[in-house]
Amino acid sequence: MIPLKVQAGSIFFSFFMGFLSFLIYDFFNRIFYKKQGKFIRLIFEISLFSSLALIYYYILCSICSGKYNIFYFAFFGIGLVVYYSFYRIHFLRKIEQLTFYLKKYIYIPLLKKKRSFILRLKKIFKIKKKERKKKSKRSKKLKKI
Repeated sequence: MIPLKVQAGSIFFSFFMGFLSFLIYDFFNRIFYKKQGKFIRLIFEISLFSSLALIYYYILCSICSGKYNIFYFAFFGIGLVVYYSFYRIHFLRKIEQLTFYLKKYIYIPLLKKKRSFILRLKKIFKIKKKERKKKSKRSKKLKKI
């Protein structure tokens, strides 16, 4: 028989994990929303859900010493429903703001630096290519003489 404190902790953890897993999945959908139907998205979804299930299993196993009851999984589902019904809209707004700021202050500046670096490299290679052509023309003129 499982003690009452352990059962309460397991129920709370199951509820919290259901809530958290749907929150993580919403963040995942926001990141990969343009990749609908792509094979790479499928791979990431499988790895996300398998890692969430593995984390849930190991932590629940450590909390209740490997003894499971059906209501743990029921409270996981209740956590999903509570998140989806009441908190999803609020968290989606926050996720939108977070992705906007990440895009504005991290992604776009890195993209600009990458483009400027590539342009510098192209310019350097064009200059070296012109120098090689000049040297080859000079050497051809010298050979003719």
